[in-house]
Amino acid sequence: SNEQIKMAEFSNKLMFSDDALILKNYTEYKNNALKEYNIQKVIYIDLINLMKENSLVKNISDKRDLKLDIRLINLFIFFIFFLSYIFLNFFNKKYLSTKQSLRNPVLISLILLIYSFLIFNNSLGAFKQVFELLASIIMFMLFFKAYLNE
Repeated sequence: SNEQIKMAEFSNKLMFSDDALILKNYTEYKNNALKEYNIQKVIYIDLINLMKENSLVKNISDKRDLKLDIRLINLFIFFIFFLSYIFLNFFNKKYLSTKQSLRNPVLISLILLIYSFLIFNNSLGAFKQVFELLASIIMFMLFFKAYLNE
């Protein structure tokens, strides 16, 4: 409920008989506390309904499943511009001839790749989204410059 576990029971010693699970020496999680019980508990289950379920874990939260994650959207936009820039950089007119070395586009691509790893995997807390947004803007400017020059 509300993406938190309210109650759970666990036992290493399970027995099944007559549509019931028998827990011996089980552990219960409830109210953020663990309690161990040295008693036997019987849980009656309906096997027919249980087999119809796709999963044993049910999501009963009222929260909608659709989440708009700004970080994921920014990462998607960044990599669209990043890959487009690399494509334009490698297919630039001056590198298409056989006499030119591909050292510069490869080095630029590797530097930008390392830059993206540093920006999107940092732990700067409050400034993390700002750096990610700036990285997307920088990548857009590089892409736009390469697009205009082509």
